[in-house]
Amino acid sequence: MEIRTNQEVKDIVEKIHSIRNLAMEGFVNAFQGKPILVPDDIKESRLSTCQSCEKFLPETYRCAECGCFMNAKTAFAPSSCPLGKWGKYHVEQS
Repeated sequence: MEIRTNQEVKDIVEKIHSIRNLAMEGFVNAFQGKPILVPDDIKESRLSTCQSCEKFLPETYRCAECGCFMNAKTAFAPSSCPLGKWGKYHVEQS
């Protein structure tokens, strides 16, 4: 059994809370008729930004800052970069 430090446990709990909050935002978007996923060009742009970031881990396609799998995170409309490099996707309503 691997022993974790208090900081490692706090980091894991923080990531779980972040994933839960993102999922809840996705459900709210769906309920309100807002998009859950972004268009392909937005996903590609987000992923390209991630791939050029020093926090991107190419061997796992994960972000060292937030721990997310970037193929999934960049496709999800309510997600945003924790470093502020790209934000939530909003569709302008007319």
